[in-house]
Amino acid sequence: MTGRCRGGGLESPPTNKLHMSTPGERKGKPGTVAPGRTGLQESCRLPKRKRTRMAICTYNARTLASEAAIEDLMMQAKKIKYD
Repeated sequence: MTGRCRGGGLESPPTNKLHMSTPGERKGKPGTVAPGRTGLQESCRLPKRKRTRMAICTYNARTLASEAAIEDLMMQAKKIKYD
């Protein structure tokens, strides 16, 4: 195997950001990701901008969100300022 990421790289995404665990709470809850994390393996970190886009795409593709919720999310994404 090459030096690339193994195991697919993503965990099951949470169904709602309010249900994400914090680093101290993490006790094996399946499908939860600590705040500020996208579920990527530590050895394969993406740049901040790509992580944000991946999180948006995951939200958009894996939840049953209304069109208004998706539009709101896209407006928030446009307002993100990068250093």
